Amino acid sequence: MKDEKGKIFFPKGNLAKDTLGTMLDSYGISVDHLIVYETAPNQNLENLLENEKLPDWVIFFSPSGAISSLPILKKFYSENLSNAKLIAIGPTTKKEIENLGFEVYKVADKPNPEAVMQALLDN
Repeated sequence: MKDEKGKIFFPKGNLAKDTLGTMLDSYGISVDHLIVYETAPNQNLENLLENEKLPDWVIFFSPSGAISSLPILKKFYSENLSNAKLIAIGPTTKKEIENLGFEVYKVADKPNPEAVMQALLDN
């Protein structure tokens, strides 16, 4: 059955969830997953933040962005970080921010730049 529907090549990052692959597989579509890039934190983030003031807003576009930056932001801004409003691009990112112990101010209605902008404007 899988051969009848063809085969899909799915280049992805090392942190990608397998939701789409599982769904396609359930429809009898064969998926070849290949990790083509790896997500890695910016090793220079602490240096970049040294002279920065606490922002009013912090927007997270991925769970890995939250994992990589929130502990460092907390180190620099300590308890004042709670004064910044955190926006998540979607529910998965929101969940990760909350798992890290932070409160999410808003979640974009859709995972796109327009919805993030609307979340900022609806303040």
